[in-house]
Amino acid sequence: MDIGVKAFIVFEGKVLLILRDNIPTIAYPNYWNLPGGGVEDGEDFDTALRRELGEEISVIPANIVRMGTETFDDKRVVIRYLSRLDTEEVARLKLGDEGQEMKFCTVDETLQLPLPPYLGNFISKNKESLRGIVENDADVIPEKLGLVP
Repeated sequence: MDIGVKAFIVFEGKVLLILRDNIPTIAYPNYWNLPGGGVEDGEDFDTALRRELGEEISVIPANIVRMGTETFDDKRVVIRYLSRLDTEEVARLKLGDEGQEMKFCTVDETLQLPLPPYLGNFISKNKESLRGIVENDADVIPEKLGLVP
């Protein structure tokens, strides 16, 4: 089973995206994606996310909440998280060894970018709920997002 962890990193009503490297041998080269990645053997989900965030954005946020789990027909699983950054954490953001750039976008702006299909579909079908969460600090209700708590 392929298990990944991805985080909606939020600041001032926008979500952080990373432009993946343009290397043909990686999944979705030159696409924008949420920070996160694969879970290594023996690693729990929360530890995997913290490791990935440290590697990719150089910050391990103090406030990380698990949103829920999404399972796909091909048996891939993504554990989705939410983190609201404070000003000090944003000041420390720095792109790690992977990715070409990072930027904050509104929910609507994300849908104008090339996204991996699973992320684009998730944002498209949950756009209103995600706007509330990202732009208005609404509570996460996993079932409303099609996630298993």
